[in-house]
Amino acid sequence: MTEIVREEDRDKHRVHIIYGISKGLSLAGFRVGSIYTFNDNVLTAAKKLSTFSSISAPTQRLLISMLSNERFIQEYLDTKEIKLKKMHDLFVSGLKQLGIPCAKSDAGLFCWVDMSGLIKPANEKGEMELWKKLLSVGKLFLIPGSVFNSIEHGWFRCCFSTLSEHDIPLVMDRIQKACGIATL
Repeated sequence: MTEIVREEDRDKHRVHIIYGISKGLSLAGFRVGSIYTFNDNVLTAAKKLSTFSSISAPTQRLLISMLSNERFIQEYLDTKEIKLKKMHDLFVSGLKQLGIPCAKSDAGLFCWVDMSGLIKPANEKGEMELWKKLLSVGKLFLIPGSVFNSIEHGWFRCCFSTLSEHDIPLVMDRIQKACGIATL
């Protein structure tokens, strides 16, 4: 994208590329990112905001060490890809056993889960009530689709990338209890 932006003269001040390693490298909690822009106003604002969110020296040292080791990064990315695929498949399979469908996906850290059959009333209020049950009863933080302006109520974004294989049965049990799904 940066090559295209550099070559195109028109409207390049309207393109801003934002990258964060918490998503790109599955390093949740690191909160390290970058912005690439030709727009001086956006760059000035970003510099002012960065004053309040600087990256700690230990985090900088760790990232420099990681990112400058090409062998480590390649092995890490290969391992991450295998783990994400496995966790996705286990998570989706567990939900399927509970009768909860998911949107088909090929990659990512999250799953878009259709819990519309579990909300009453079938509106934003019902969605928020289910969210509260999942949080208070199930101790699970699934993000309701209304946060993402979903046009259909009952969709939730579920992060499976931080789970281990042993977590899946526990998560499914918690969803089952919070949603009042009968044991299969």
